[in-house]
Amino acid sequence: MGQSIDLGSREVNTAPSEQAGINRLLRVVADKQRRAVLRTLAAADGDVLDYETLTGRVVDRIRDDDAARSRSEQLGTVRISLYHTHLPKLADCGLIVNDSDGKQVRSAIDDRSRELFDSLESLE
Repeated sequence: MGQSIDLGSREVNTAPSEQAGINRLLRVVADKQRRAVLRTLAAADGDVLDYETLTGRVVDRIRDDDAARSRSEQLGTVRISLYHTHLPKLADCGLIVNDSDGKQVRSAIDDRSRELFDSLESLE
């Protein structure tokens, strides 16, 4: 039996397999850096950025969290965490696509995921 999920003013009925997908999506976007990646790509021209530009823009979005560290230190930390943790999780969930040489990242959010993500953003 499906479950009813309230997305603001709209209610969506989901089957059990869809619930699992939604739960997985919620776990992935629960992380602030991953949300910063998705917001940054959504704001980019064509929803695509090269890896270094993406890293810099994510640092700019989350920088207030660790203002004591230099931008250079934050770039290094974020670069590593994006490459090894956050981008693979977003890609596994189908929210981004990395090009074959790993130099560009593109948003791959479908309409339903975007609606859910937008609803979550309104809570922040």
